[in-house]
Amino acid sequence: ALTPSPAGRGRVGEGARPTAVTPHRIPREGHSHHRYDFAMVSTNTHTRARRLRRESTDAERALWHALRRNALGAGFRRQHPIPPYFADFACVEARIVVEVDGGQHGGPRDAMRDAAMRAAGWRVLRFWNDEVLRNRAGVLTRIQEALAGRQETNG
Repeated sequence: ALTPSPAGRGRVGEGARPTAVTPHRIPREGHSHHRYDFAMVSTNTHTRARRLRRESTDAERALWHALRRNALGAGFRRQHPIPPYFADFACVEARIVVEVDGGQHGGPRDAMRDAAMRAAGWRVLRFWNDEVLRNRAGVLTRIQEALAGRQETNG
């Protein structure tokens, strides 16, 4: 039998408070996406990410359909946490964030968010909902260019 560790330490099931934090696998810096270290991520983060995935827009669902299952040769995640933000889509391996925005976006908050993600080492591509719905092929081309390293700035 395991001896419980002091409250708030150790792994879940060893005295840790599972409602506060749970183990979450995150990639080690500079390694491929399949090498992981364990880090503690708030349960609230998981809950919020799930809610954001459930409440995605038509444009986000359409783009996810085109990005999932390594369709562009790279794996993307939906509503990936990049504290304190959530990226609509993130390719961890290439450090690329894809944001899909409606009419409420594009202001100073998004500029701050983009700057924070860039400071954390991510490239940010931003597309309007209408662009994703009407020109999905063009959006996917720009994402492929970013994956190939040909595009270094905002989209």
